[in-house]
Amino acid sequence: MAQFKGSIDMKISHTMDGKPEEVLFTMFVDQDKIAAKVKSDQPGMGGGRFIFRGDKMVLWIVDDAERNYFEISFNNQDTADETNLEEEMKVPKPTFKKIGKTQTILGYKCDEWRVEHDGKVSNIWATPKLGDLYDGLVKSFGQMGQKKRDDDEDWQSELAIMKVFPLKIVTSENGKVTETQEVTKIEAKAVPASTFEAPQGYAKQSFDLNMQKLMKEMQEQMDKMKKEQEEEEDKEDEAEDDDGV
Repeated sequence: MAQFKGSIDMKISHTMDGKPEEVLFTMFVDQDKIAAKVKSDQPGMGGGRFIFRGDKMVLWIVDDAERNYFEISFNNQDTADETNLEEEMKVPKPTFKKIGKTQTILGYKCDEWRVEHDGKVSNIWATPKLGDLYDGLVKSFGQMGQKKRDDDEDWQSELAIMKVFPLKIVTSENGKVTETQEVTKIEAKAVPASTFEAPQGYAKQSFDLNMQKLMKEMQEQMDKMKKEQEEEEDKEDEAEDDDGV
């Protein structure tokens, strides 16, 4: 996991329903523990926060206004079904190349990369100085889904493999910028342990994310619907045969 301990501020700007929207993130990191606060400038989208504990394999989504938190456990997931699902939903690997230009952001020298995927083009300025941090974050969030991507189809995994951390990402579609992500502050510091704890005095709601069970139930439901449809078709065929006699 990443050895970086501290905080990272990030700003994401994009257009939603023709209107510009800005979302601010403050993320605290300590090895496989991540806590993030989110703030949006959109009316009714105030923000929120979540805490991911890699050591406990749980995600806490905190609602300070209601003084409660939602706990999602990832311990019961089964990788086999998800691996098969990924194979079925496999998409082409994005085109990823180094541009050859550099830019200094927040004191870090960044190389410019370009990735083309799904009709979109993203220019990425990334630094190797914080590569271990990004690798750790990708692995942590990957653990949420208990996924192992051997072919690393997404460009986030590509960056993690190259041990670089993106400080700025500009995404365009049809020649028009649709989203900009940029890190605005990085501060290495000790983070209080309480930052990564579920808030005391808050009501707890739990949910076990058992993908194996979920996929099995979905498959059973689909099989049931298919069987009912086949039985209905058989009845219609029999009725037609009777009419023809």
